[in-house]
Amino acid sequence: MKLRMLIVFLTLQMIIGVGMASAFNSVDLDTLRRTNKCVGCDLKSANLRGAYLKGANLENAKLKYVKFQKAYLFNVNFNGANLKGANLEGALWTDGVTICKKGSIGKCLAELPEKE
Repeated sequence: MKLRMLIVFLTLQMIIGVGMASAFNSVDLDTLRRTNKCVGCDLKSANLRGAYLKGANLENAKLKYVKFQKAYLFNVNFNGANLKGANLEGALWTDGVTICKKGSIGKCLAELPEKE
């Protein structure tokens, strides 16, 4: 019986620990929302779908797996930021012109204009 309880306890610890390790820092997310700046912050796996982030400073931020679908990213500073696995589909890119097409994971894939 004690062994069974120990196994359950350790399993729960692993699940909780893994979940905590992959979550974003809620203080950092609040800082971004209040100030439009989050230099070096941890937003891993945050949901920023449809967010208006014009001119935001996300330099050196941890942005792995962030959901940026249909976000407004004009003039956002992503210098040194880790966008691995970030979903950018439908987002307005930093140039203010490009809409990131389907499959834009980790980088914005632009539709190339058709040649006449």
